[in-house]
Amino acid sequence: MRCCELKSDSRRFALIALVAVVVVAAGALAAVLLHGRGGGGGGGSEGPALLVAGRDWSWSALESIERRTVSGNEGFSLSALVNASGVSEPSAHQYRLLASDGYSKNVTWDDMLEGVVARVVDGGVSTLKSIFPSLPKRYSVRGLVEIQPIETDTLRVCGRTYTWEQPFDTMLELVNISGVEGVRLSDLVNHTGVAGPEALNYTLRARDGYNKTVSWSSMCSGLLVLDGHRSHFESLPKAYHVRDLKEIEASPAR
Repeated sequence: MRCCELKSDSRRFALIALVAVVVVAAGALAAVLLHGRGGGGGGGSEGPALLVAGRDWSWSALESIERRTVSGNEGFSLSALVNASGVSEPSAHQYRLLASDGYSKNVTWDDMLEGVVARVVDGGVSTLKSIFPSLPKRYSVRGLVEIQPIETDTLRVCGRTYTWEQPFDTMLELVNISGVEGVRLSDLVNHTGVAGPEALNYTLRARDGYNKTVSWSSMCSGLLVLDGHRSHFESLPKAYHVRDLKEIEASPAR
């Protein structure tokens, strides 16, 4: 009987040891995934690593990238990092910034030209964060682990490029006119900083070339609508509801 008890205890101890090994291994794997990828950038144990367009960057490799200060924070130029990662025609893409917890934001190449990635300490853990001087704080992606070039889905307004989400993502006030929700086209134009907007006309151009030109007064009452990527004018014919909008171009009013 005693022999059977000893065998049972041995099995129990072996099972406990196996579970302990699995827990430790899982913790080690999680730490590797969170704190660094290693690989092409030169190893992940030395600090946070970042995957950019399929290339792995360790902290020591990031040190070779141009530095600049943005909003009081020193970091590495995001555009220089993309260029160093070998992205072909970087201005032809927009970029998805992905955090370790799955949070993500899309930005334009113009944003990347202004932005940096900086090292921060969060809860005693070193991590990376994106910083953009012209975007809301929610675009400061903490725990940044990957930057992906993606197909462009942008709107160019008076020389400035936006992702389609940006005007609606707390950048501008959402309004509702007769059940249609959007941001005022005049607010969007003012956000670009164009001078003398009231003295200009505005051509709204779709991706297929279709276009309509309106005055500043129409822009003040018109909306940019996310659904259908279109313009909406309550007081103009439906022909002015330009869908799949690609560009809003300003020109002197005649």
